Amino acid sequence: MLGLALGLAISASPALAQGLNPEESNKLKLIEQNLFFKNYDDDSAEARIARIEKRVFGEPADGPLGPRLANILQVAKPLDKPPATRHQPNSSSSSSSSSSRPAEPTLEQQQQDQALRQEEAADRARQRAMAARDEEVNQMFSDAVRLWKERKGNEALEKFEQVVRLAPENAEAHFSLGVIYEAQRNFTEALGSYKRAADIDPNKREYKEAVTLVEKKAVVKEQDDGKKLELRMLAESASGAYRRGEFISALDLYKQLDRKAPNQALVKYNIATIYLAMKSPVQALDFFRQARKLKPEDPNYQKAVAQLEGNLQTEENERLNSERAWQNQNQNQNQNQNQNNNQNQNASRNQNFNQQPGQNQQRNSNNNSNDNRNRNQNSNSNGNGLLGGDKNAPPPSAAFGILAKSNKSGVLVTTIGIASRAARCGLQRGDVIRAIDGEVIKSVSQFQQLMGGKSQGQSLQLMIERKGAIGQIIL
Repeated sequence: MLGLALGLAISASPALAQGLNPEESNKLKLIEQNLFFKNYDDDSAEARIARIEKRVFGEPADGPLGPRLANILQVAKPLDKPPATRHQPNSSSSSSSSSSRPAEPTLEQQQQDQALRQEEAADRARQRAMAARDEEVNQMFSDAVRLWKERKGNEALEKFEQVVRLAPENAEAHFSLGVIYEAQRNFTEALGSYKRAADIDPNKREYKEAVTLVEKKAVVKEQDDGKKLELRMLAESASGAYRRGEFISALDLYKQLDRKAPNQALVKYNIATIYLAMKSPVQALDFFRQARKLKPEDPNYQKAVAQLEGNLQTEENERLNSERAWQNQNQNQNQNQNQNNNQNQNASRNQNFNQQPGQNQQRNSNNNSNDNRNRNQNSNSNGNGLLGGDKNAPPPSAAFGILAKSNKSGVLVTTIGIASRAARCGLQRGDVIRAIDGEVIKSVSQFQQLMGGKSQGQSLQLMIERKGAIGQIIL
């Protein structure tokens, strides 16, 4: 509140203010002179006190005049010093007559009078400046409160900052600044403003509680900021690895990020993109779907899922058609071969009836040999043999979803079956298989022989080379 002091004392008027005793009337005059540099003797005491209350408290109060004046005096206490008077010339001694002229003031008295007048003028100027400043501060404070209520936080912040520049000891303005800073989650500035308010008015419980609360919030925010910094650095490292074409490293970094922030649709979308670059569409589709689930309204995620689902369905249909065609062809070949074998066997039996017993025995031996050869041929035509047989039969590795060709370091994967074991385990086209279960691969035939000896339920440990890096895949 405003701290006011009188620099000029004014004598009480013979006419007392209505409802006030002589002492109260005199103090009312002193306060008016201090605030307004004039007296309002022609107004009622009610109007005069209401005018002072509006200046000091912002609005007039109700009730008896005496207690209201007492409240004003607690804030604006007048100095009851007598009005300054000039030195009067000394009158003549008893020997002088009443008609004698007064003596002229001395030079020293004139200088004292001039100094006193200057001091009084300077004091009045200071009082006017203080009153103007206080009025400006009160108006700014009211404007700042209004702006804050209108949800204009930045404008209110500027107004409160102007208030504390003009009135640095205004605790309420510092506290209001803290409230705005806290709402903006600027806990460092909020804490400073709350502490300043508490220092100015240490008895205000509200200020102390605000300091304690915002200190806790500052600690939590610091921890959150640390976690956000860690995630941001991890995301930047993953993005950099992807731009350099280091897909395996980028995939590992993005999956770390996904574990730390599991509900980020963009992270899952980036993982799916890397899987696509690594020719693993099945895994890519899974993460595209996860991204779409988190943000179903995003058209990019919807488009990615729909397009990849369509591509995979087309490839699956083509694979099924190829398998059916191969099965039909293989079945027809087996039927034709079995029919020819049966015809040859019947012809041989008919011929044996016309031969001698010794010749029949020899013929039976030959027939048995032919039967054994036919069984071997049938075995090869079914894809289980390793040598000879039908050249159109798929190699053993096809059962695992792998087609490969010769490479100087092992065998080069040329095709990965959609939704096959190889695709699910992360094997990619372009990988070089260098060893199976610790046995180094030196040729395609060796590779197919090893694959032919493995069952579908059996796991295989493949050592692969991918873009110059060596790794392992469990198939």
